[in-house]
Amino acid sequence: MYIYNIQTGVPVRASVATGGGQSNGDSSNPAIDDSGTRVAFQSFATNLDLGGDGNGVGDVFWRDTGTDTTVAVSRATTAVGALGDDDSFVPAISGNGTAVAFLSQAANLGAGAPPFGGLWVYLRLLGTNETLLLSGATGAPANLFAANVSLPTVPTMSVWQSPASNLDPDASGEFTQVFARQLSGSPVTTLVSRPSGTGA
Repeated sequence: MYIYNIQTGVPVRASVATGGGQSNGDSSNPAIDDSGTRVAFQSFATNLDLGGDGNGVGDVFWRDTGTDTTVAVSRATTAVGALGDDDSFVPAISGNGTAVAFLSQAANLGAGAPPFGGLWVYLRLLGTNETLLLSGATGAPANLFAANVSLPTVPTMSVWQSPASNLDPDASGEFTQVFARQLSGSPVTTLVSRPSGTGA
């Protein structure tokens, strides 16, 4: 997987370990920040994280080409938190490159992580090494899967889709809807895809 600089015409390999070691597995689904130097991607490689990667599932990684740093982000809180116990994939990166959101079937990524199978949205904050469950309401994970997460330039909120019925009083669960999760202050999940004039 490469980052192509359209000004210089020079491609740079992104799916490498810190120090430039080539990955030993497939990498895909890249997302790039506004500067063009930091990228998030999913990979089945086992040699991209300095702490080792023996969980046998797909993980999400963050690569800073400016500092030659690659780290696994689909892991529990702390720099050396446990890697996900199931596949993580389809990352989104904030425009400033400091946060990565991703989908995961893992059940061990932190407080509030669902103890049952499913598909959930998580956020990894690179500055603090925190991993947060996004697809949930106060005190509870979504009662159905979530997908298609997106982040703004500064990661103060996120949006994703889900057919869950427990994230907002107006979410019926009859069809897939779009939700937003405020990340600053008290985390609040609200239904975005509602008719105009029906409140927030």
